[in-house]
Amino acid sequence: MGKVMAKVAVWYVIFIILITLGLEMISAPNTIENVIGFFMVVATLYLSVRTKCLTAIKLERKHEK
Repeated sequence: MGKVMAKVAVWYVIFIILITLGLEMISAPNTIENVIGFFMVVATLYLSVRTKCLTAIKLERKHEK
């Protein structure tokens, strides 16, 4: 349970940072920056859905193998 909560907390921080950067880029007056910002927001949302907020990633230590 603790690992899942830690992963969700890390996901939340990364998600907020990437969405903020992407939306700032979208609102910039530069067309290239707008396109990159749009793809950044889409990629962030896609990654969040595919990994179930990073909780689908299995992390193992060397001694657990």
